[in-house]
Amino acid sequence: MKKLLVSMVCLIAIVTAYAQDSYYWYKGEKIQLKEVKTEYFICYTDKNLFDYLKKSDDVIQNTSGMSFPNMNLQAGVESKLQEYFYSIVPATKLDEISQNYEIPYITKNYKLDGSEEDFCVSNIFYVKLKSEDDFSVLQNMAEQYDVTIVGNNEFNPLWYSLICFNTKNGDALHLANLFFESGAFAASEPDLMGGLPTAVISVEQEKEVSLRMTNNSSLNLQANLSNLHSVISINVYNIQGVQVKGMTLCNTNSFNEEIELCGEPIGLYVVVVQADGKIIFSKKVLICK
Repeated sequence: MKKLLVSMVCLIAIVTAYAQDSYYWYKGEKIQLKEVKTEYFICYTDKNLFDYLKKSDDVIQNTSGMSFPNMNLQAGVESKLQEYFYSIVPATKLDEISQNYEIPYITKNYKLDGSEEDFCVSNIFYVKLKSEDDFSVLQNMAEQYDVTIVGNNEFNPLWYSLICFNTKNGDALHLANLFFESGAFAASEPDLMGGLPTAVISVEQEKEVSLRMTNNSSLNLQANLSNLHSVISINVYNIQGVQVKGMTLCNTNSFNEEIELCGEPIGLYVVVVQADGKIIFSKKVLICK
């Protein structure tokens, strides 16, 4: 009972913390956000909770373990990643499960001012070093704020992925801001699970394109564009920016395409649509198995 009471106190502290000024940094600009307390991303180690949520119809996402392809992983991190479960749950479900289970990492949804689309922040954030010599600085800050360095990108080695397994020092959004505002790094940004611009792939959202998940690893992408385009390319990238799927359409202004990702590892992916060389749509999706 005492353990559950502590968990409830922590939950109240987590969902009310950082409410006064929510934002993230994009190309040196502070992007203001509004909190949306309807859905929550949670990270935990209790398999009983994972099994319980698998049976719940109102759970948005539910997955075990996490992989980071094309990443130079730090020693021992791969086994640690497999110890955790990740879910996106509605606020009503969070209220219910927090009374019976310990949930060390909880973060709420956000939206941009004037936008109707809200998004989750996962427990991952990214930091770009100014030079290779700054890795020791990253190590010191990671230890100070109790976050784990997953590794760096094989193709962009100055970019490192970090992961939070608790929110005692803030969620990934708050920590990404702390790392950037320290002045020690070239960039730092949270993992935004929605159609917002990031330094990994800059986007310009196009309202004429729609994306939906037809199951845990299949995507349906539709568009009815106002103008005819000579070349439309549809590409899917993993979160490190490496293309895993792609197709090209010619002389059209509409499409209805299915993209199957069942052969790809569990994780976050970015779907990008280009029309005559210009990015018109980009959105992140979480692939589960």
